Amino acid sequence: MNPDAQIAELETQIQELKQEKQDLEILLENTTAHADAVTQQLADKVFQHERAERDLQMSESRLQHLLATLEQEKTDLELILETMTAHADTVEAQLQAEALAALRQSEVQFRTLVEANPVALLILHIETGQILYRNPAVIALLGIPQEAPVITWRGRDFCYDPSDVERLKELYVQQGNVTNYELLVKRPDDSTLWVLLNWQPFVFQGQNTVLSALWDITARKQQEENLQRQVAELNQAIDQHKRDRQVKEITETEYFQHLRQRVQELRRSS
Repeated sequence: MNPDAQIAELETQIQELKQEKQDLEILLENTTAHADAVTQQLADKVFQHERAERDLQMSESRLQHLLATLEQEKTDLELILETMTAHADTVEAQLQAEALAALRQSEVQFRTLVEANPVALLILHIETGQILYRNPAVIALLGIPQEAPVITWRGRDFCYDPSDVERLKELYVQQGNVTNYELLVKRPDDSTLWVLLNWQPFVFQGQNTVLSALWDITARKQQEENLQRQVAELNQAIDQHKRDRQVKEITETEYFQHLRQRVQELRRSS
């Protein structure tokens, strides 16, 4: 190979080497820039991870503190609840004892009052009419045997007219009470008497009942009947007197005298 050809080939190789060098420099520059970006991204991620770990550690610490606080509050509340429950049981038992004592005292006072009361008093069950209580005045008024149990009698057993039972119930439902109801009562021995009856709502032994008061008005009713009979007799006498006076007035008229004379003349002529 001649020298010129060799020089030309060497120049070609030199150009190729320069191009390769330039390409390598560009590649190196791009690689370095990418590496810097990747390094920065890694650094950012490491910083974020470290901060997340710090935040997590702080959150865990706060959570543990909160759990400890809640556990202590739970313990305190359980102690308070236990104390309150024990105290409430004591208070409830005391209140129940006081209420029971007051109820017994009230029952004693009630029985003392009603048993000494001259008014006949009954306590009736609203639905069944069963007699729950009777005072001595009722026993005397209605003629109930002293030894007969209270529960064997009902209010309707003493109504001479069964329809009075429904009328009394209707009045009680409509008005909430019954006052001055005149009732004909039938005793166990079949004798009767008139009573004036009042019904009032009453709570007895925790039940809604009816307090019934009875007054004997038999003498007054007999006086009313006698008065009504006397009024009827007087009216009858007045009516008879009016008729007699009317007859007398008619017979004394001139027209009636004329007719009477004509009748007599007809009788003589016949």
